[in-house]
Amino acid sequence: MKTLRAVAALVLMLCVLSGVRPQAPSSRWEAPVLFPGVLATYFPTPVKSVQQVSITIGTSSATGTATVTSVTPAASLLVFQGTTTADTNPYYGINTAYGTITNATTVTATRGFAFTLATTVYNAVLVEFLPQFVKSQKCGTLALGASATSATDSTASAVVPTKTVVANTGWATPYDNGLGAQAGSLFHGRLTLTDANTVTGTRGFQSGIANQTLTIGYCYVEFK
Repeated sequence: MKTLRAVAALVLMLCVLSGVRPQAPSSRWEAPVLFPGVLATYFPTPVKSVQQVSITIGTSSATGTATVTSVTPAASLLVFQGTTTADTNPYYGINTAYGTITNATTVTATRGFAFTLATTVYNAVLVEFLPQFVKSQKCGTLALGASATSATDSTASAVVPTKTVVANTGWATPYDNGLGAQAGSLFHGRLTLTDANTVTGTRGFQSGIANQTLTIGYCYVEFK
């Protein structure tokens, strides 16, 4: 400790004698500079916490919840890690689910329909950032109708795309029957931050059949 204090005092003295003032960082991500090429210190990571989330949606239920250590929802991101079911019936809807940050201590997973014969396990990771690094955040869903290959939702406010991370929180369909090779195109979706005000969800194929709809979940965080 004495050595660190001595070094700090020496650096301060050199600054005073040379007339050089420490330069403030141009953004909160950079370290301040005492002399050209010399970094004085580093700012901490913007990540406050990371929690693994696993939710079992029980038989005869369409939703399930998990209790998490309290987070700030307005500074948190939920990232989909996949779903599984042990059921051997060809019901595609029971193996799809999406999640949302319900409140500070709850994450909810939703599947396409309540199925009496099998459970669905939904996995995700919940990342909480330090609030001072976050400008805006939103979680939502995109509903693709039976005859639609895309759907959009508005951001909470105009964002800066180059400072915004959009994460898929999963997808769900109420389709309750078997399907062949079309399933991947019908019941999987991708996300795009189309512009400063729009999140777009897209799938590869639409059938026009009433219950072959798709809901895509998303979360985004815009950094300062």
